[in-house]
Amino acid sequence: MATPVHPERLRKICSLFDEYIEMYASRDERLTQHFGESFSGYTGGGQFLVKDRREWVEITLQDFAQVPSPIRIDVLDLSLQDVSHDVVVATAFFQIHLPIPDAMRARETARLVLIFRLEGKDWKIVHSGNSIPYPLIQEGEIYPLKGLQHRNDALETLVQQRTLALRESESRMRNVLDATLDAVVTMDALGKITGWNNRAQTMFGWTAVQAVGRSLQDTIVPPRHRTAHQRGLTRFLASGETRIMNRRLTMTALRRNGEEFPIDMSISSIKTAGNYEFNAFIADTSERKKKEEALGELTHQLRESEALYRLLTEDALDVIWKTDCDLHLTYVSPADERLRGFRADEMIGRHLFEMFAEESATEVQNIVAQSRKAEQPGAQAGFFSFSVQHRSKDGRLIWGEVLSKPERDDQGLITGHHGITREITERKQLEDQVHQLAFYDPLTQLPNRRLLDERLTHCITASKRSGRYGALMFIDLDNFKPLNDTHGHVVGDLLLVEAAARLSDCVREVDTVSRFGGDEFVVLLSDLDLDQAASMAQCSHVAEKIRSSLATPYLLRVSRDGEAPICVSHRCSASIGVALFVGADLSQDEIFKRADAAMYQAKDAGRNLYRVFNASA
Repeated sequence: MATPVHPERLRKICSLFDEYIEMYASRDERLTQHFGESFSGYTGGGQFLVKDRREWVEITLQDFAQVPSPIRIDVLDLSLQDVSHDVVVATAFFQIHLPIPDAMRARETARLVLIFRLEGKDWKIVHSGNSIPYPLIQEGEIYPLKGLQHRNDALETLVQQRTLALRESESRMRNVLDATLDAVVTMDALGKITGWNNRAQTMFGWTAVQAVGRSLQDTIVPPRHRTAHQRGLTRFLASGETRIMNRRLTMTALRRNGEEFPIDMSISSIKTAGNYEFNAFIADTSERKKKEEALGELTHQLRESEALYRLLTEDALDVIWKTDCDLHLTYVSPADERLRGFRADEMIGRHLFEMFAEESATEVQNIVAQSRKAEQPGAQAGFFSFSVQHRSKDGRLIWGEVLSKPERDDQGLITGHHGITREITERKQLEDQVHQLAFYDPLTQLPNRRLLDERLTHCITASKRSGRYGALMFIDLDNFKPLNDTHGHVVGDLLLVEAAARLSDCVREVDTVSRFGGDEFVVLLSDLDLDQAASMAQCSHVAEKIRSSLATPYLLRVSRDGEAPICVSHRCSASIGVALFVGADLSQDEIFKRADAAMYQAKDAGRNLYRVFNASA
């Protein structure tokens, strides 16, 4: 396996990588002079391997021509590897910010692998692997400029058109209701009038202020028909059956002055949040033709409004949903079936939390509770968002970003919720991968130096607060190099993985085992005793446990392509240095230096030992 990179060598690799990034970002055509003769590479938008230097030069110049202005490159993570005397590798994750006002481009994370080889006295690029996750790249493009621009333009135009159409529809509907020659009356399930337009005032003699809140049957129904009216309403609410609903009927109505007159009336019902509302369109018989035309126009506008609503919701890629006040689903758009596999009729009536994985449901409960608790008196919360795992019908778990807002009545009480869910599984996986690369060793999966430094800082802070000791152990494997020299890096890697597992078994969950580099490991013990002697005894017990475990012979099973598996037996002890600390009396560097010095004392004493740092030694 690779040995630690010498500082001078490390600076050289960094210099080569920085020079490439600077020339590429500034669109400097002199970059092509750095390509080696034996060149190969994958382009970000291509699906094939380029093996010809001249072709790669053409691709690079095409890239510069497509985006001639300088670009900005933000490097998120960089991994450097010294492969041999004349070969080095740089692997980076980064974001490209194109000089175009399109924030979508800046969110995409790319991966770049560069291999440099020493040709004569100069370092040349002999391989470049670009991975740019743009699904909209068209043939001949390096970046998806045309696809993204076309998509953004189309979406912006569509949203503007639909918003304008919806506003016009709502305005026309209000104008029609107020200007229609029909009386439009609405009432609730108790028979109370809730709506009374201008024509109703003229026709029946009651103003809107006088009519709203009164019983419909006591207002416009003649006394001799009131019992039948109440009986029909009760029957409909109980069974949903009626002979007059959604039909045009001819009957007699009552004006405020006691006059009865013939009318045509059409009644419809709408069920919202478990309750019914009734709409009545009423016209004088003498004006039948005009009223029918007005009603037809109103019906047409209503259909246009409903069609626009379906277009805005049911064709959307994101899932649009609504719930009642108890979080039971009342509407789910068809996108949920495409996303999770559940049809709308399978989800309506079920609790919103059934969409989430079990742990995520608990998390959402806490988010909702905290959101309501944080509301200021008299103020209503707006949208809040969270990202949790969702259950799919086939058992898969996917990540969804949820944007939700409560719906309230005039008194401010929550009557339901509505929201949008967008799948972010790929983005979440990429974030997890970047986090793993940034904080964990790729071979052993142990915390790397960066994460170790964070945990040591936290341990020192906790020790200062509690007065309890902590300890750092520096562990170097003895007799490791001969294994690499004899059997190769593959076998050496197997031993390092096994050593990492043994170290993890020797400590508590609150402790940290880190791969420091090469065959060196670090163990951080936190929250020891308040007493120095007792803490020293704890450290000594753990150190001896580690020494004994690592000294146990290793039996490594090696499988190579085309060959039968073999078992390699190897003995590999360890030299361990221990540094005890309390509070913030020592800096991190001093703690590392003390543990390193104690480790070398163990090596000088014959190896397969542990030594505790002693300043007087």
